[in-house]
Amino acid sequence: MQTESKLESASHRENRLPASALTIRQMDFQFPDLPHNYWGGRAGQTNFINSLHILFPPAERYFVRIFNRAVRELKNPELQSMARGFSGQEMQHSVEHQKLQEQLSSNHRMDDLVRRTEGLFARLESRLPLKWNMALVAAIEHFTALFGNIVLTQKDMFASMHSGMRDLLFWHAAEEIEHKAVAFDVFRGLSSSYLLRVIFVFPAYLAVLGFTVGLMLELSRRQKELWKLAMLQDLWFLITGKHYLIWRCTGAVLSYCRPGFHPDEVADHYLAGEITGKLRPVRARTIPFVSA
Repeated sequence: MQTESKLESASHRENRLPASALTIRQMDFQFPDLPHNYWGGRAGQTNFINSLHILFPPAERYFVRIFNRAVRELKNPELQSMARGFSGQEMQHSVEHQKLQEQLSSNHRMDDLVRRTEGLFARLESRLPLKWNMALVAAIEHFTALFGNIVLTQKDMFASMHSGMRDLLFWHAAEEIEHKAVAFDVFRGLSSSYLLRVIFVFPAYLAVLGFTVGLMLELSRRQKELWKLAMLQDLWFLITGKHYLIWRCTGAVLSYCRPGFHPDEVADHYLAGEITGKLRPVRARTIPFVSA
């Protein structure tokens, strides 16, 4: 099986912006006055974000479970501390999206969709070996980092979104950028297989786009919004708009498949810093990356 060197080139080291710690921020977002269509009054756009509220809590709990298993296999103390910081951030994401998911469920009829999503990740965890699960997590995290980049480089796109929802989205996007390399590095701590790494980027690509768009359409169908012109316009805007989501996701697949690729090649950590510097968490705890 083809392998990758764990040694980075000099030029790659110069371009990386490695984090030396991850901060676990306990937030407490509140949405007492959240309207039904909280993004510009449009059902399609709102249901796209609602699809994330369905997907994120089960996915993030799955990530944490896989990381908890991976930590026991890792020998490198730095990777172990990185994994703990990652898991802490992901659990906070799950908590905040779960609270919002429960608030939205009564009006948006999503409980059964949440259960199906939870069941899918449970089956993946039980049926795939640890290294395969970790390869899948690393690939999905590649796309969540892209999501974070798109959100924080095009903040004007969310000007018409409810301010509390926008704050939640920006916080999550920032932390996805902060820890974007951790799953990749932990996977490489378990396996040097290039083939295993790239195989899982394809189902991750299809799952990320398929889940979000599919859930968006299903929620809209349940609300009798699916075949309205505004819905089709929203779908077109979200998939092929100025952020070029589908094309950037395709480009992300190609970059991930390049031998020698590392997530920190994209120098966008400053985007996270612009957001995290303004956050006011209820509690915060920093996990330093402890070297061997």
